[in-house]
Amino acid sequence: MISRNSDNKHLHPQQGFSLAELMVVVAIILMISAVAVPNVIRGMRLLRLRSTATNAVGIVQQARQLAARDNRNYQVVLDVVPGSVIPALCVDLNADAACNRGEPLTPLATDVVVANAAPINDNKLEAALAPGVPLGQINLIISTDRATAPTFNARGLPCQAVLPAVPPNGITGCNQLVAPGGKQLAFGFYLQSTSQPVDGWAAVSVSPGGRIRRWAYDNIAQDWR
Repeated sequence: MISRNSDNKHLHPQQGFSLAELMVVVAIILMISAVAVPNVIRGMRLLRLRSTATNAVGIVQQARQLAARDNRNYQVVLDVVPGSVIPALCVDLNADAACNRGEPLTPLATDVVVANAAPINDNKLEAALAPGVPLGQINLIISTDRATAPTFNARGLPCQAVLPAVPPNGITGCNQLVAPGGKQLAFGFYLQSTSQPVDGWAAVSVSPGGRIRRWAYDNIAQDWR
């Protein structure tokens, strides 16, 4: 006798995707990628900027703590990682205006630079720094230059360094009140993402009382958050 039972796979051919269906799926994936990839890249750039700003806050905070601990004036300077050309912020422990081995430092991300100018007026940072206080009540210095870089005295309060006229470099004094008007001093500097230059901005500020904060630039509101 011949068996009438046969394998189903011989009765029903296997089914798969047609070429047209595969092309539709590929087209959908490409469209989604075209929208998602730029946002992912932008997010990564801004993440590097925020991370650099957070590390900068840490270095400024260390300068304040060390100044109070060691009963000395310490300054945050912009230089390079020792033995390299990588830009870095450091606590200048020996007051030689350079980042040396053994000093607390943080390198900048490869696409982040320190800038003294921002896309909006410095008044915006001052208003964020001291909300509710009329503009001009504090002396906000935006700088990382040697003579005006963020500096802390033995009480851990921000002050403007008094530098000697001739080498060796050092800090001979530090004034909390500076001209014009002898107002209380505050510091700030800006960080910019060179790969996201329009809205890739952050700021680090030091209030007259020594509070250190990180700010992110809101390009839509044209303000700091």
